Amino acid sequence: MTTSYATGSSFRQFIRGLFERTVEHQTQFPARLPSDVDGLTFNAVFAMTWENRATGAHHRTPEDAARDHVRTLASTITAQMSVLDPLAAEHRLNAQLGYPHPVPHSPAVITHATARITVDEDTIRTARESEKNRAKLDDMRLLKDHVLADPVMACAWWLADHPERLEKLATMGPVFDRLAALTTANDGRANTLLQVADVLERFVSGLEAIDRQRLIENTAHVMTTYGRPDLADELKGV
Repeated sequence: MTTSYATGSSFRQFIRGLFERTVEHQTQFPARLPSDVDGLTFNAVFAMTWENRATGAHHRTPEDAARDHVRTLASTITAQMSVLDPLAAEHRLNAQLGYPHPVPHSPAVITHATARITVDEDTIRTARESEKNRAKLDDMRLLKDHVLADPVMACAWWLADHPERLEKLATMGPVFDRLAALTTANDGRANTLLQVADVLERFVSGLEAIDRQRLIENTAHVMTTYGRPDLADELKGV
């Protein structure tokens, strides 16, 4: 009797598996997806078709697993894209979601999915402002690294903006020399600080949590002893 029951149960599972293998499920769901700027997101609406394959691993809610897999795939793609070009993000997503994707640790297989991408107006305004700030920062970095660090380049840059003051250029040499010296000196100091920070980071990362806490307490005590309790309090809050 026991063998007959097991065989009957297996047969029913086999028949159910054949049926489930041929059934497609369709669903729609919204999601917010990251962009290449932290805090700025795409709005997405997915239309997904999936199958429940009997040969896959058991999962209590395979549709949830399929949705999560689509969101994960989509997030990986949009995290490299700008919210200022939602159509490009939509095309890239649909190109990747147009073929079957087995869902890990689940019997579900996403046969295909499509995405509709939009971006809020506030997000677009913030992204444009961010781009302006980024461009301004790039210009300042270019000015510092390639213009002000070289007295000759600094002279040419100044003359380009003040062509009517050509006769004054002869007296500006010491100013540009001093500016270049300050620029390169600051670069050296910044490099030194980065090297010190790297050494400290490697040292601290190798400590156990209790040792890191003891190090913070000892360092805070030294700061207080040398008259900087404000820095000690700031360190304890890290």
